[in-house]
Amino acid sequence: ARISHLESDFLPVLRERRAPLSASASRWALILGASSGFGEAAAREFAAAGYDIFGVHFDRRQAMPHVEEIVAAITGLGRQAHFFNVNAADHDRRKETVGEILRLAGGRPVQVLMHSLAFGTLKPFIADDEKEAITPAQIEMTLDVMANSLVYWTQDLVRTGALGEGGRVFAMTSRATCRSSRAPWRATRPAASPRRTMSPNAWWRSPPPEPTGSPARC
Repeated sequence: ARISHLESDFLPVLRERRAPLSASASRWALILGASSGFGEAAAREFAAAGYDIFGVHFDRRQAMPHVEEIVAAITGLGRQAHFFNVNAADHDRRKETVGEILRLAGGRPVQVLMHSLAFGTLKPFIADDEKEAITPAQIEMTLDVMANSLVYWTQDLVRTGALGEGGRVFAMTSRATCRSSRAPWRATRPAASPRRTMSPNAWWRSPPPEPTGSPARC
């Protein structure tokens, strides 16, 4: 990821919300992949900047204590936190979660959608044993989670009116995208990043019917 994207798009959104906001004036940030990595860091930082947080994650029972720590840190800042332990790539669960977000939001818009999902196969493209090579189903699963889901979540949020006017959409990429040529046989997850960044590029040419902020790749 280039720091210029962070400086020009991501960080100003945080800085402009540093002043404390009343409960009626505050807005929501929805973080996909909120229990670790960039997603966790963003959830904490947006909360510190005055946003209430919706977090989507997919964790086993043993990881839940850490999720509870994140929620406690957010609420300790005086912000609301609602986390959903669901598969973000499951179409039915996504629609259910968006419906619950609308109910919990209290009429206040989601101002930021951040996609930070990183889950997929690490099997090689080429292997001496066919059983060890990646399958079509594994390729599609990886691309669906790490790339296509960004489009589907944005569609539902815009269609339902949950994503507010001037809302921002951020898609996190990986440094592995730039280094995949060093390991060409294990490039499925890096390959998802260019596909994910194609979506914000396409939105420049076909913006939603309501005004939204510029999509960014971080």
